[in-house]
Amino acid sequence: MNVAKINGNLCVTNSVSGVGKQWGSNNYKIFLYNRQGEKTNKSIKIGQKITLDRRANIFDLTEKGDGYNGGTIFYRIKGTNGFINKNNVKGNIRHNLPLYSNYTHVLFINDSYMYTEKGARFNSNFNKPRFKKNSEVIVTQVRDIWIKEENKVEQCYQLGQSYTSGEGVGFIKVSDTRFIGGRDILSSNK
Repeated sequence: MNVAKINGNLCVTNSVSGVGKQWGSNNYKIFLYNRQGEKTNKSIKIGQKITLDRRANIFDLTEKGDGYNGGTIFYRIKGTNGFINKNNVKGNIRHNLPLYSNYTHVLFINDSYMYTEKGARFNSNFNKPRFKKNSEVIVTQVRDIWIKEENKVEQCYQLGQSYTSGEGVGFIKVSDTRFIGGRDILSSNK
């Protein structure tokens, strides 16, 4: 029996082995990417055995993306800062690898509102929460914000660039979320 989740948590493995394969026009080597998703001069040979220890979407490496809807998937080569395009790995990686991200990923444990920098609720349809329980977002920093309607200070995450609007940058309460991957900015902020 294959198990993908235990108690709602994704099962992951520490590393998997793979083999580099040709994809595209280069017939003799596979170029690697850095932590910002940029192609480097470093390479491995086609047919070379590699050990992979993390997975990342291009949006985990850079907010710019790469022009592909959904983004390119990369795997980190264990013991390096080099990433290989999923299409350059022979076969199908069947095991989940831990997430690598330059950003912090959180999961909502409650329905949640989005707030402005000044602690006012962002306008939302019919005064309903903007985010639903079990949805995931990327956050970039932690700040204390005075929430006007509750008349108290709350520790809040600043949402990633894709959640800005005409009203400015969005914030969510830390207490409405749990950390699921990437950089743990909450621990590094203490």
